[in-house]
Amino acid sequence: MISLYKKRKKAYEEFFKIINDSSNVLLICYSYANIKINQSDLSPIITSISIRSLDKNYENKYFSLIKEAEKANIELDELEDNYEELEYFLLDEFNAFLKKHRDYIWIHWNMNQIDYGFEALKHRFDITARELDKELENIPANNKFDLNYLLENMYGVEYTKDSDRMKALMKENNYSDLKSYMSTKQESEQFNENQFSQVKNSINSKMNFMFIIIEKLESKTLKIPLKNNYAIFIEFISHPLFSLVGWTATILGTIYTIIS
Repeated sequence: MISLYKKRKKAYEEFFKIINDSSNVLLICYSYANIKINQSDLSPIITSISIRSLDKNYENKYFSLIKEAEKANIELDELEDNYEELEYFLLDEFNAFLKKHRDYIWIHWNMNQIDYGFEALKHRFDITARELDKELENIPANNKFDLNYLLENMYGVEYTKDSDRMKALMKENNYSDLKSYMSTKQESEQFNENQFSQVKNSINSKMNFMFIIIEKLESKTLKIPLKNNYAIFIEFISHPLFSLVGWTATILGTIYTIIS
């Protein structure tokens, strides 16, 4: 019980410490696509990266393979022949942004896996820039903040039984743009079908919901599908009404003791 309490307390303290200075916090989300070139499977190529500041007055950034194709005046039927070059341009712009914001806090959703996350971005940059002697700027581990891991520490590792946890949270909190949401696999499929606007809409939907998670965590109004018993207990005793009843009982008890 004590270890659970400490883990939850630490998670809350870290969260509020991070959001205290919103101008120094960035949110990141990206999409990828599985493609074949010359009948060979490649590691998923990066198709877009979205970055927003937690301070909504700051500029947002959106790096996209399609945007790079438009700048290079490359037609849709020529995309496949230019994937690697366009992906390099996308990642090189992202890298330039990274160098200027290396010491910021980067909030993400589950981007700590080998096949999806910061390591995957680095791998693709290593491949596309292999002849240019360039490396992707490294973000210190302490500057990466996983929202999914935070929720695990607060509500238990099984806070939802749905394998797609973000979608489950969207449903639980009646998210208005659930229709735009797609899994990373669906985004890959839609990209290969040239449905680029749908992929962008999905990324925007995820990014907007990450903001909602943060706001609702701050106000303690985020609805969780499955809370562990300890989380329910802590929330119950932390409720203002419980505190009022507790203080009232204490005061009445003290008065009774004095007059007795």
